[in-house]
Amino acid sequence: EIMVTFQLVLCVVAVTDKRRHDISGSIPLAIGLSVALGHLIAIDYTGCGMNPARSFGSAVITRNFQYHWIFWVGPMIGGAAAALIYDFILAPRTSDLTDRMKVWT
Repeated sequence: EIMVTFQLVLCVVAVTDKRRHDISGSIPLAIGLSVALGHLIAIDYTGCGMNPARSFGSAVITRNFQYHWIFWVGPMIGGAAAALIYDFILAPRTSDLTDRMKVWT
């Protein structure tokens, strides 16, 4: 769950960054392919929740909450890690703070 959410959030942040001018092609297609790739890879390992709300709905219907915390903690860690790595390592940096904060606006 951590890795699947990591690659999805990293894709979303990278293709929607307003500071990048080298993006060509369809942004929704890139995000959709990222979701599809995540599902194809993780379905055998975790059932591929990728969304804590969807995992919670399945757990309520089946009344099985054993190991349910994985579907909440994993995406939170993966999403936070992807955002931090993109913002501090992968994103192009400038010395101007207002330009650096454009990724969040």
